[in-house]
Amino acid sequence: MAGMRTTPEALRIAGEDAVRKAVNHRGAFAALWTKLKGDEEPARPPARYPAPTVEMLRVAEPIVPYGVAEPPSEPPTPHLLVDLRERRVVYRGRPIPTKPPNNLQRQPLLALAVLAGRPGEVLTMAEVAEGMFKLGGLKKRPITPDGRDLRYKLLRPFKRALTGTDLEADVAQLFETLPGLGLRLNLGGRAQVLGGG
Repeated sequence: MAGMRTTPEALRIAGEDAVRKAVNHRGAFAALWTKLKGDEEPARPPARYPAPTVEMLRVAEPIVPYGVAEPPSEPPTPHLLVDLRERRVVYRGRPIPTKPPNNLQRQPLLALAVLAGRPGEVLTMAEVAEGMFKLGGLKKRPITPDGRDLRYKLLRPFKRALTGTDLEADVAQLFETLPGLGLRLNLGGRAQVLGGG
């Protein structure tokens, strides 16, 4: 700063450009000039390159709009539940009796469990008997049932339990005997079999 008076008043009079050239240091000039102007906080030196603006990033979270139900954590309720441990049958939320009177007896209950394990498939009576043996933990193999007789024993408790309900029309088509082929459970939904063996 040769040839320049170094009093604050003299520097102010000399002007910003003259002092900047004389100091020849961005940071030192900014601090000095701020002091001379009387500002409390020194101005930051101008950057050579403009600083990039940094956008705030939010943590990625799934956005669930209001009024939308969360996805179910459990699979939907089956249309037919056959619980061999508790000897319980539920068809579309309605219990089918497994205790007298007008109930599903043990062998038809086992046959229902076999059919529910493969809904919509035609099972031969030999396959039904083999499945009953495996599920029921029976000591001896059951005699292969007659298809029409088994259908009647399955159908009767369902009819009694569902008469007068909105499901009454389902019963007539629920079990189907196919002569010479076997028996089929016509279920328009999921079936679940618990227990057995």
